[in-house]
Amino acid sequence: MKKRQNIFLCFIFIITIINLILIININKQHDYYIGKIESMEKKDSITTVEVSPVQSNRSFASEIKAAHKIEFADDIGISGLSERNEKRKELYLGQLGETIDNLKVGDSIMFKVKHYDKNDYRLDIDELAVDLTLE
Repeated sequence: MKKRQNIFLCFIFIITIINLILIININKQHDYYIGKIESMEKKDSITTVEVSPVQSNRSFASEIKAAHKIEFADDIGISGLSERNEKRKELYLGQLGETIDNLKVGDSIMFKVKHYDKNDYRLDIDELAVDLTLE
């Protein structure tokens, strides 16, 4: 009986460790990335941006690992993100879009990528994001 109890406890311990590893890896997989704008060109309602790596100090955005080119249309989705348990900016209607429209060379830009690969120069992005966390 004691042997079965020890085997059962070992089994529970192994399952717990596997679950912890999975939870840690899920939290590390960010869909949002941040980069510094190196060049920007707007043409026929399509904006092409070259971005370089910049360090991220937010939990919801990872830094890119290499220089990339992203393209997005004027009607792309825009999300407002903020750190949990932190105060956030209150926005009025249309302010997210204005923030994206006012981006310039040297600013940081956040974007959502389904499958990030540092070896791909051109990234297909799903949406842009704006940091709403108050500092």
